[in-house]
Formats: sequence, C-alpha cells, structure tokens
Amino acid sequence: MNGLVTRIIKNPKYAANKAAAVIEAAVFRVRELLGARGGTECPVCGWRGFDFRSFTSPGVMYRRRRAVCPRCGSLGRHRALAVLLDKLGVSGPVLSISPIPGLHPFLEKRGIRLTVLDISPGRADIIGDVTALPFASGTWSVVICLHVLEHVRDDETAVREIHRSLAVGGHAVVQVPYDPDLAETVEYTEPDPLEEGHLRTYGADYAERLTAGLSSEKTDVQSNLTPEEVRLYGIRDAEFLVVEK
Repeated sequence: MNGLVTRIIKNPKYAANKAAAVIEAAVFRVRELLGARGGTECPVCGWRGFDFRSFTSPGVMYRRRRAVCPRCGSLGRHRALAVLLDKLGVSGPVLSISPIPGLHPFLEKRGIRLTVLDISPGRADIIGDVTALPFASGTWSVVICLHVLEHVRDDETAVREIHRSLAVGGHAVVQVPYDPDLAETVEYTEPDPLEEGHLRTYGADYAERLTAGLSSEKTDVQSNLTPEEVRLYGIRDAEFLVVEK
C-alpha cells in the first residue's frame, strides 16, 4: 500500500489514470448489477459481463481500456494465448516462464498439468533462470514465455534453452513487445524504468533474432478470428512466435 501511495504522489498522471480506472470499474459493476450485458467473454476463465476493465501501467503511465478480466485478471494477450493453446491442441505437461493470470485453472479444466518457473522467489513453483533451465532435455510438451525476454540480457540463449527443454513435437509459445516500424532491435545499456525495466526494444527482426536455425512461425491469433470474436474476447497483442521441436 505504501508503494502505491508513493507512486501516486510522485506520478500525478498515474494517479489520474488509476482514478479513472477505479471509477470506470464501479460504473461497469453497477451496470452489470442492473442487468446490462455488453457481449464480452473471457476465454481464459469463462467470465461474461458488460466489459473488461481498464489497465493502468505503473511504469509508462498509460491507461489501456477494455484490457483486464475482472475475474481472472487476464489481459488481451493472455486471452489470445488461450485461443491459441486450444488451436494447438495442447496435451501437457506445460511450463510457463513467469506466472500468467488465469492459466492454471484454464489448463486444469483440460486436464493439463502446469508448472511455473520464475527467477524471483514467491512467484512460482520453481525458482530458476530461463537462460539455464533446471530440466532435462525433452521435458515439456509446451513452454510459454510471454513478455519475459525483453527483461533477459541473453535472450537468444533463453530461447535455445526453451527449445532444448521441449519434447519432440512440442511447441514453445513466445511473445515480446516490439515496434514493427523499427527495422532492427535496439539494445539498452541499462534497464529502462519508463519501459518497466526492459533491456531492449525489439524491432521487426525479432523473430529471426530469437530463432535463427530453429523451426518457427509467427502466428497472429486475431487474423483467425472474426471482428465479433475479437470484440467478444477483448483480444489484443495477438501475434505470437511459435517454435517447434
């Protein structure tokens, strides 16, 4: 709580965005209690309601509307991931590099075991570094790594470690934030606090950079959905890099 208060005092823009999000959530909740239905559904947890809630980033101070599921906390990229996993026909076991909101119950309903790895204690089942995974080769049917590699100095080694840990026929689902107008990835000498600690800005070369020599393809979940489905699920950040073993 003290950290939130400090952030609000030091960041008037964050405070304004946060207040707007809180008011919006209250208005939406009242509308739902009055029976309003906006035709939104979370493919991760199955929640249905008036609309998704706004997300306020503590780092870059932006407010993204129609972003957060009020039940499981999933964002648009997590809902796109759920659609993609069903399309891939995942059978498990699954490793997630860093926790993902709603992923455990989503997979549990499908009878799939999930293990979460994170470098920080208290966030996962196993403490470990993605550049030196503590697993034998061929352990996982699927490895999921969303919005992690931009925080990892040796990102190319991380992808090869993920590939090594996959079973034959397995898939790694990777996603990084990137700028399609940037031809080549730009490295930073220090983590950028205005980008929530990112070590680089990925450019249009991100797929070739991360998977040179590996079998992979870029998959845009949104392109396989109708506009009505995109609206229904609140899909954003729908491009994934799928690496095959």
